[in-house]
Amino acid sequence: MTWHRKLGPWNLCLIGGHVLFIVLSSADQDGDILVVELRRMLSTMSWMWTALAGFKLMVMAGVLIVSGLPQVEDHLLGVEIITEYLGRRGEQQ
Repeated sequence: MTWHRKLGPWNLCLIGGHVLFIVLSSADQDGDILVVELRRMLSTMSWMWTALAGFKLMVMAGVLIVSGLPQVEDHLLGVEIITEYLGRRGEQQ
Protein backbone atom coordinates (compact mmCIF):
# COMPACT_ATOMS: atom_id res chain seq x y z
CA MET A 1 0.00 0.00 0.00
CA THR A 2 1.38 3.40 -0.91
CA TRP A 3 1.53 6.50 1.25
CA HIS A 4 -1.42 8.06 -0.55
CA ARG A 5 -3.67 5.14 0.26
CA LYS A 6 -2.49 4.97 3.86
CA LEU A 7 -2.77 8.67 4.63
CA GLY A 8 -5.64 9.62 2.32
CA PRO A 9 -8.49 8.87 4.75
CA TRP A 10 -6.71 10.83 7.49
CA ASN A 11 -6.32 13.83 5.21
CA LEU A 12 -10.01 13.74 4.32
CA CYS A 13 -10.94 13.57 8.00
CA LEU A 14 -8.66 16.49 8.83
CA ILE A 15 -10.03 18.63 6.00
CA GLY A 16 -13.61 17.70 6.94
CA GLY A 17 -12.87 18.59 10.57
CA HIS A 18 -11.37 21.89 9.43
CA VAL A 19 -14.55 22.76 7.53
CA LEU A 20 -16.77 21.65 10.41
CA PHE A 21 -14.87 23.64 13.04
CA ILE A 22 -14.73 26.77 10.87
CA VAL A 23 -18.49 26.66 10.33
CA LEU A 24 -19.13 25.81 14.00
CA SER A 25 -16.99 28.66 15.30
CA SER A 26 -18.47 31.14 12.83
CA ALA A 27 -22.03 30.04 13.69
CA ASP A 28 -21.29 30.33 17.40
CA GLN A 29 -19.81 33.79 16.94
CA ASP A 30 -22.84 34.97 14.97
CA GLY A 31 -25.34 33.13 17.17
CA ASP A 32 -26.79 31.12 14.27
CA ILE A 33 -27.34 27.44 13.58
CA LEU A 34 -25.00 25.52 11.27
CA VAL A 35 -27.28 25.47 8.23
CA VAL A 36 -27.82 29.23 8.32
CA GLU A 37 -24.10 29.90 8.71
CA LEU A 38 -23.16 27.49 5.93
CA ARG A 39 -25.69 29.15 3.61
CA ARG A 40 -24.31 32.57 4.54
CA MET A 41 -20.74 31.45 3.86
CA LEU A 42 -21.68 30.03 0.47
CA SER A 43 -23.64 33.14 -0.52
CA THR A 44 -21.14 35.79 0.65
CA MET A 45 -17.86 34.08 -0.25
CA SER A 46 -18.07 32.98 -3.88
CA TRP A 47 -14.81 31.02 -3.71
CA MET A 48 -16.42 28.66 -1.20
CA TRP A 49 -18.33 26.98 -4.05
CA THR A 50 -15.03 26.06 -5.67
CA ALA A 51 -13.70 24.77 -2.34
CA LEU A 52 -16.87 22.72 -1.82
CA ALA A 53 -16.62 21.21 -5.30
CA GLY A 54 -12.97 20.33 -4.72
CA PHE A 55 -13.78 18.75 -1.37
CA LYS A 56 -16.55 16.67 -2.95
CA LEU A 57 -14.14 15.43 -5.64
CA MET A 58 -11.55 14.54 -3.00
CA VAL A 59 -14.14 12.62 -0.97
CA MET A 60 -15.33 10.75 -4.07
CA ALA A 61 -11.77 9.81 -5.01
CA GLY A 62 -11.01 8.83 -1.42
CA VAL A 63 -14.08 6.61 -1.17
CA LEU A 64 -13.22 4.91 -4.45
CA ILE A 65 -9.63 4.26 -3.38
CA VAL A 66 -10.49 3.08 0.13
CA SER A 67 -13.37 0.91 -1.09
CA GLY A 68 -10.85 -1.18 -3.01
CA LEU A 69 -10.26 -0.09 -6.55
CA PRO A 70 -6.98 -1.96 -7.02
CA GLN A 71 -6.85 -1.66 -10.80
CA VAL A 72 -6.37 2.13 -10.68
CA GLU A 73 -2.75 3.24 -10.79
CA ASP A 74 -1.53 5.10 -7.72
CA HIS A 75 -0.15 8.10 -9.62
CA LEU A 76 -3.53 9.25 -10.96
CA LEU A 77 -5.12 12.44 -9.68
CA GLY A 78 -8.53 12.47 -8.02
CA VAL A 79 -10.45 13.58 -11.11
CA GLU A 80 -8.65 10.99 -13.23
CA ILE A 81 -9.56 8.27 -10.75
CA ILE A 82 -13.24 9.22 -10.88
CA THR A 83 -13.34 9.44 -14.69
CA GLU A 84 -11.47 6.13 -15.05
CA TYR A 85 -13.87 4.47 -12.62
CA LEU A 86 -16.91 5.81 -14.44
CA GLY A 87 -15.40 4.78 -17.79
CA ARG A 88 -14.83 1.23 -16.59
CA ARG A 89 -18.35 1.09 -15.18
CA GLY A 90 -19.67 2.12 -18.60
CA GLU A 91 -17.66 -0.62 -20.31
CA GLN A 92 -19.08 -3.26 -17.99
CA GLN A 93 -22.70 -2.35 -18.72
